[in-house]
Amino acid sequence: MIYRYRGSYYTAADAWIIPDKPGCMLQGIEARNYFQLFQKEIQDNEVSVFLAPKLPYWYVGIEMIFSPKRLDKLPDFFGDGDRVFVSQKAKEIIEKVDSFSHQFCPVIIKNKRGDKVVRKYFALHVRRNVDVQVLVDGLNHDDLDFTSNEDELSLIKYINSSDETRSRVEQYPLWQLSGRDNRDIIYMNQSIFDAFLSASISGLKEYTMLNGSSKNKETIGHV
Repeated sequence: MIYRYRGSYYTAADAWIIPDKPGCMLQGIEARNYFQLFQKEIQDNEVSVFLAPKLPYWYVGIEMIFSPKRLDKLPDFFGDGDRVFVSQKAKEIIEKVDSFSHQFCPVIIKNKRGDKVVRKYFALHVRRNVDVQVLVDGLNHDDLDFTSNEDELSLIKYINSSDETRSRVEQYPLWQLSGRDNRDIIYMNQSIFDAFLSASISGLKEYTMLNGSSKNKETIGHV
């Protein structure tokens, strides 16, 4: 099984981000040039695996101010629609299970009074990026338990095209799909997902129905 994470934990009324840096920048390089810096690690038939460059601290190393209601229930995994944040506990599991050099940038979390929260959180930059070069028919959005974009649908079609292609992609513990619209979506294989569950990592609630709703705080779809 491949698990697909996409989660948003708060709204503007719950938290403030300082600084707010939309878009993807790397040491002054514009977003359109960022993807030119990817280094190809593996070419396995139609599947390409790239090492994404590290992001600068000013983009991912941010300060977050939470309302007390949200702060008391902050999960191990949460997102803001552009980035994914993980706790120290989740970070240690990722580093243990996945030897790929993902990037973790510390974030400063405070309450509305300005008091610094002791718990450690990190902005997770998944540096393993996967791309496929074929399109396969036979799947549409209604077959999924989450809402996908067109890039994702092409990938999922390919993964489901045969047992061989699925097993090829399932070997990667943690990865993202190459593309600008997929920065807050993370894919996990069975081994790392089981490790998260064994450690009671919060924020990873599975969808239970097709076209599932995140109103129930469901963040994990199934590919």
